[in-house]
Amino acid sequence: VPHSGFVRDACGVCSGDNSTCSGCDGIPNTGRNKLCSGHGQCEEPPGERCSCAASWFGADCETQCLPAQQCSDHGTCNFIDGRSCQCDPGWGSTPNAEYPGPFCSVYTAVGIGGS
Repeated sequence: VPHSGFVRDACGVCSGDNSTCSGCDGIPNTGRNKLCSGHGQCEEPPGERCSCAASWFGADCETQCLPAQQCSDHGTCNFIDGRSCQCDPGWGSTPNAEYPGPFCSVYTAVGIGGS
């Protein structure tokens, strides 16, 4: 509003605080929102990050990883993004395996896990 002293925030809201277009981290215009894709909630204190429900991963809880499916029931989901697996000893993945997998589907008998 001209001459009012009010300034628009990065979301275009007059006297706003960027909350209408930011995720839990408070950074505007990232494409994330405070709903955490419906699979989590913003951590306390406010403005931190999404705390995802079980089997959901990513900055906005947008990626699902089920060990029985993505990890062939022979590993655990990568806790950072859920897009790969840490295989149990003796299990590995095919070369160049990509999300959604399956990962950990090759018995190696070596005893060394891998993604």
